[in-house]
Amino acid sequence: MTVVSRTFFQVIDAFLGLICGVTPDPRRIAVVRMYLARKNGNAAGARAIGERILKTFPRSPDIVAQIALAMKDPDQFRGALRLIDEYHAEQGATPELLELGLDIANGYAGRETVTKWTDLVLAVDPKSALALNYRYQELTRGGQHEAARKIALSVECRPGTRVRPVFNTVFHLLRSDERGRAQSLLSQLEGRPEFEYERTMVSALLAMESDDLAQAGTLISRSARLKAADRRLAPALHILARAHRARDTDEDTQNANKYEAWGEEVYAKPLSDASRKKISELNLKLDEIKSTRRSRDLIATQSALVSIICPVHRTQDVENIVRQVSQQSWRNAEAVFYPNGRVTKRHIQEAWDHSSDIGLVLVENAEHPELGGMLNEAIDASQGEYICRMDADCWYYPDYVANMICCLEQAEADVVVKATQFRYLKALESITLNTAGPSFEPAMLRNAGSGATFMFRRGVFEKTRFRDMPAGEDTWFLSDSQAAGFKAHYVDPFNFVGIRAADKSEHAWKITDAQILFQQDCDVFRDSNEFQNLVRNLSKGSADRRERSA
Repeated sequence: MTVVSRTFFQVIDAFLGLICGVTPDPRRIAVVRMYLARKNGNAAGARAIGERILKTFPRSPDIVAQIALAMKDPDQFRGALRLIDEYHAEQGATPELLELGLDIANGYAGRETVTKWTDLVLAVDPKSALALNYRYQELTRGGQHEAARKIALSVECRPGTRVRPVFNTVFHLLRSDERGRAQSLLSQLEGRPEFEYERTMVSALLAMESDDLAQAGTLISRSARLKAADRRLAPALHILARAHRARDTDEDTQNANKYEAWGEEVYAKPLSDASRKKISELNLKLDEIKSTRRSRDLIATQSALVSIICPVHRTQDVENIVRQVSQQSWRNAEAVFYPNGRVTKRHIQEAWDHSSDIGLVLVENAEHPELGGMLNEAIDASQGEYICRMDADCWYYPDYVANMICCLEQAEADVVVKATQFRYLKALESITLNTAGPSFEPAMLRNAGSGATFMFRRGVFEKTRFRDMPAGEDTWFLSDSQAAGFKAHYVDPFNFVGIRAADKSEHAWKITDAQILFQQDCDVFRDSNEFQNLVRNLSKGSADRRERSA
């Protein structure tokens, strides 16, 4: 925050302090002062004002909510939850206030606390879309898919309902092929102008999947009128153009040309200022980490053995993962492959680069039923000081392992993972940059980041193993390791691209392309020089150092 901004906040706060004694509602002024303190980064001051408010004035839901928001951070969240809980026990809280507690719990507390607050909200408001969404996730993680489906079918979009959870439910319904119910929920969002763009685009994607090209084109055109066409529109336009061209009529050819030209025009739009600034800042931070003496010594000596853990389920992924591992600049490594499904040891041995100085370990295929168990068996067979998980169908650039180790050591963390990440959507032939969490900050329990980007010290695994489950094992591993006292940290998005197949049944995580596109903070690229420079951390400092070392 700039000095000018800080001074402005201080002047406004001083003025409010002067009028606080003469205003007919001094409590409101105090709340505004608390808000300003929080915006100014003065969390302690905000809490102090909140405590004075509680002592001076009768409690009310809005005051409790404001104070809880002032305490909404990793160090103070327990106090915020206790404040809402006490108010609820004394006077009975509104659903909105309890939902705030659920939000805070989901951000910073463990799964048991999230379950408790989900129960509190549903006891007051059984139709809370937010609480139902968390209950759905809870049931899905536990493998209770039929119960989860019933929860999703029960969600309604009532006046005042928070719409983000409703969108999540729509995507869950689409994954379960409940398209009629998904369409019904989307129609209930009409009249909510702040979400009309997303609603229209999701409806357009549904129309495209149903081969209703005319309706899809109408909806996409409406989206462009609702909001200046951003880069998220381009993949849909190109898919629409290909679908029209496949019909091979004069009218369809004209439509295909129109949508292709429009798609190129949208792709030509520059990266959003916010994303460009974010990428630049992350580049500089990663360069700073890599330039420290500690990082330089690590990379120069490569004294620590890294075990790269790779479960492989599909034969078509074998060549890719062998290439990704073999090209790593960190050479003191062993590749621990767990062949599964149709993949055998022979597939790995035939694809392996036998000239590589990276060691190869093949785990016997014990036909373990769940992914978490496969990871445990592979790590048991490894010897490395660091454990680096890789997914067989993802892209890992040469400096991936080296950078992850530097970030882990610089943060003095036990576990590191990427929350902001690049993804390649094969069906849309596009690459997205999605921000699901901060970079270079402590990890939050609510978001594990990408399980394909976990790196951790062996000591973590000795106390915290992966749960034996087919999906969600990464979320639980992060949560369990933090509960055991280990420090988890988010790192940069560079040198990794998660691959999303057109057929989502190939993935343990069934998120749809539409859900990825319409997450907040999403930018879209094509496989271009611009993208390659972004994902490989080729900031000016990095490029200069590469040239000097070449």
